[in-house]
Amino acid sequence: ALQFAQFLQMAHRQNIVYLDHKLEHVYWDGSRLQIIDLNSSRQLENGVKTGDSQFFRMDVHNLCVGILYPIFTGLSPQKTTLRPQPSSQLEVERRYQDITTLDFGVEPSLSQSIQDLLQRGAAMQIETVDEFIDALRRVAAQHGWDFPHQYTSPPSRDARDQMRAGLRKLREGQDAIRTARDLFREAIIQDGIPADMEEELRRLVKAANDMFNHRVIP
Repeated sequence: ALQFAQFLQMAHRQNIVYLDHKLEHVYWDGSRLQIIDLNSSRQLENGVKTGDSQFFRMDVHNLCVGILYPIFTGLSPQKTTLRPQPSSQLEVERRYQDITTLDFGVEPSLSQSIQDLLQRGAAMQIETVDEFIDALRRVAAQHGWDFPHQYTSPPSRDARDQMRAGLRKLREGQDAIRTARDLFREAIIQDGIPADMEEELRRLVKAANDMFNHRVIP
């Protein structure tokens, strides 16, 4: 969220709006965000002085609706399946214009402060990307991140560090379970194994799959 917002901040300072916010334009390697396809971006002639501020506000709106909402919920804001969305310039600018509220019922455990921020963006109540970044940093500081001019409590900072360490362990565990499941699958196809061994291997494969279906993190 922060890296995308900083990308918009850099563009807006050059009077450029991105507009074409959709997941197929976003690549994340775990630490660095890459954003592609600037074909639908628009160069504004005079920026905020001529009323073009609506486009800056729309860019923040589209970020909240078209990128962050699907990432946090796994759903399309348009109440359809997530899929590629080829479109013309006019369709790009109209894609999310009717979406002014977001439904977080599918993900009620999402932080209320994050929900509130995205709702404000969807309602076009955030005027600039600078305002969005400030609000995002306040939310992040509540959850243990450190930013200039934002207070982060020591317990929140420590809890975040421990949570990140725990998530690393969970991912390592998932990798180990996946490796074990593959070994079980390979063993099943061996010719001549006893029926009871094959049955046990199938039980283990099913148990591993059940663990993936109920995993804590995606």
